[in-house]
Amino acid sequence: MNNKLKEHWEEKVPKGHKHFIDTMDVDKINRLKNRVNNFFITKLNFDEIKTAYDWGCGGGLHTKTLSEICDVIPLDISNESLLMCEKYTGIKGKLVDEVLPNVDLIFCADVIHHFPSLEYLNDILTMWLDINPKYMCLQYKVSDVITDNDNYYEKNNYLHSLFLKKDYLLERLPSYSEISYNEEKSKNGEITHGFLVIKRKD
Repeated sequence: MNNKLKEHWEEKVPKGHKHFIDTMDVDKINRLKNRVNNFFITKLNFDEIKTAYDWGCGGGLHTKTLSEICDVIPLDISNESLLMCEKYTGIKGKLVDEVLPNVDLIFCADVIHHFPSLEYLNDILTMWLDINPKYMCLQYKVSDVITDNDNYYEKNNYLHSLFLKKDYLLERLPSYSEISYNEEKSKNGEITHGFLVIKRKD
């Protein structure tokens, strides 16, 4: 695990930016839940999904949604996030470096744009390929130019660090094919979120 990144999210990032439930207003909670339901949950065949990883669970908002449909294991690099997630959902999670194969779904919403670099993303993509789930749900911030942030740890740069194109992800996950893709503007209209659902080519 990237110890500097772990320390940053444990000690420097405010609780509100980690999506702890008691720091979010009702409008934000509903907005995040609705878009995940519209662009991810409704696109999946849960007859084929018994277990899932909520990758980057934060305070457990999406963990709770998934737990109503399948068995879910929350993952995060922050112990504080795992504790807050367990407090909200009753589900004990794991640190990201404790993951094992044999899940049907990797679910990663409101997380990838916080990754510190393309190198880190590619390391995670390699982990996902090793886990080899049947489905992945990946939300990211969209740009025609792929960018990461050389000054990730300064000020609030971690909030909007990584911008991607769909093709970049699909090229690095060649054993998967797209089954759904949607875009949605952020509340202020300045950023576009991409919602990509892919399925393993069996």
